[in-house]
Amino acid sequence: VLVYLYWLKLDKLLKNTELSIADIADAVGYENSHSYSKAFKQKYGITPNSYRYNYSPTKKTMAQNNE
Repeated sequence: VLVYLYWLKLDKLLKNTELSIADIADAVGYENSHSYSKAFKQKYGITPNSYRYNYSPTKKTMAQNNE
């Protein structure tokens, strides 16, 4: 259960904040953004930046408004 909650927190921070990847890594206990990005990519198959771009509701809304 704790692991699920941990990844859920990461998901929410990426989708719903403008925090940098380094700030998110720090907030969840990683020593640096590289370690965080590597673990994230192993779990999801994409980088945190790509995940944020593809799944953030804010990014989708902005893209739809520009069409």
